[in-house]
Amino acid sequence: MQPFPLLPEQHSLFFFQHLLGPGVAHNLATDVQVPAQVGPDRVRSTVEDLLARRSALRAGLVGRPPRAQWLGDAAQELVVSDVPEVAPALERRLTELYHAELSGPHESRRARFELFRDGRGQSLLVLADHLVTDHHSMGVITRELTGAWSGRPAPEVVGYPEFCRSRARDGQARAEREKSIWARAFADVPPLRGLMPHGDGEEQVRAQRDSTHPGPALAAAVRELSGLLNVSAFSAVAALVSLAVWRRTGQERFAIQTPVSTRRDAGAEDVVGYLINERPLVCRVDPARTLRSYGRQVWQSCVRAFRHSHLGVPELAGDVPAFGDSLCQDRVDYLQLHVTRGDGRLPGTVAGSAGDEVTHRTRELGTFRPGVDLTCTTVRFDFGDDRTLVRTFFGGPRAGFPAAVALTDDVLWLLGEAAEHVDRPLGDLAGHRG
Repeated sequence: MQPFPLLPEQHSLFFFQHLLGPGVAHNLATDVQVPAQVGPDRVRSTVEDLLARRSALRAGLVGRPPRAQWLGDAAQELVVSDVPEVAPALERRLTELYHAELSGPHESRRARFELFRDGRGQSLLVLADHLVTDHHSMGVITRELTGAWSGRPAPEVVGYPEFCRSRARDGQARAEREKSIWARAFADVPPLRGLMPHGDGEEQVRAQRDSTHPGPALAAAVRELSGLLNVSAFSAVAALVSLAVWRRTGQERFAIQTPVSTRRDAGAEDVVGYLINERPLVCRVDPARTLRSYGRQVWQSCVRAFRHSHLGVPELAGDVPAFGDSLCQDRVDYLQLHVTRGDGRLPGTVAGSAGDEVTHRTRELGTFRPGVDLTCTTVRFDFGDDRTLVRTFFGGPRAGFPAAVALTDDVLWLLGEAAEHVDRPLGDLAGHRG
């Protein structure tokens, strides 16, 4: 088969892998329950049918740096393990493989399938390279596997090479308008600086804290605030994050980055592929305006990020210098926000407290090796009715990790105060904490 183009979203992923160093592209994983009557041979044939149809899972890269993709065949070795108990065996294996490279980038093996059996039940562990899958894709894969075992006919799918070629043509058609929109948005926005320490010569590390907050209180607070502001939950949390940044830096104009789903075109809903792009939320804080008014402004910035997210980040950064500066200048602070509605359990976490106490788990993940002199802070809020998980990731000098943790703590404090301050000036809300 002839090579076909990378998606713009994949170009963005490679850009951030260079900018922020190793660890950006990790594996995604899910486990699929397998009916007792389904034997290994049928599991193997189902997997091979999936790979034949979902060809992104057998895509290798062409060139260094990659500029295209190619497809391998659907043959797949299924690893079968008989274990004392399926659940702990799955957890151990996931820990081993979650951040491991499944295969070399130029090989055509983007997924791994392992069947675990304990005599009482069986489960198929599916790991897929983030280069060709996102969380939505993992749901598509799960539905197709379970559907095959229950006898449902496989749906018609768009061929992955054809989809990538179509996206490339679509991006060319949108390019000039999208660049113009982002040039206007960044007309007076400098890079974010002063949020985190930049220790010269200090060891650079990657570290993460997961904080589990039992109970429904935080999810309820977000619902209340988004209702009062008449914006989405994401926009409400983004407004609070930007106020926490302003409070710490004094900078009134800056951008926060966020991943945006690009599954908005006809036929994209059921594609297995990496359909996530990154876009800035441009923040302009005026201490005199009310939180209600500011929330609507942040919502408008979120809408702009959602609607204008087709170009790859390297192309956009190259043609909109102010946007490129916000990412690539030395001594900038890169800040990324995720807000999800889930169950307080993210990949790589352990079960939270069964009681009423907030629990914290901190881990050092390795060395931070960015392409320029920057710090990287990623904050994620996963709100659930039973508990909320707050994940704080930091890449930079080890002494800066407490500042990243303090930033997320500030956001939670603001969440507790905001409902009573929606019609008061931002300066009152952000400035009265000791």
